[in-house]
Amino acid sequence: MESLTQLVLSNNRLSGLIPVFPANVSVETTGNPDLIRGTKRADNTRTLFLVVAVPIGGGVFAIFIATLMLVLWISSRANKNNDEQIESEEHRSNINGNEDF
Repeated sequence: MESLTQLVLSNNRLSGLIPVFPANVSVETTGNPDLIRGTKRADNTRTLFLVVAVPIGGGVFAIFIATLMLVLWISSRANKNNDEQIESEEHRSNINGNEDF
């Protein structure tokens, strides 16, 4: 393909990704709205990484926040129950006349 200098793909109802050709090859694609110009592989790799990494990172962050909230809620309930139990025991000892001075 070293001798290829011009590729005419006009008005052929083509679709899909146009491969990357050397700089000396002129590619004409008019009349094919479904053709997609190829990009450099590094750009595709970075875009794919972002498309995958951002949702995964968001999911991990959401799970972390939900876990933190659950731990704080359980901890506050445990502290509330302990406080109620201590107050109940103090109240019972006051009723029975077993106050500690």
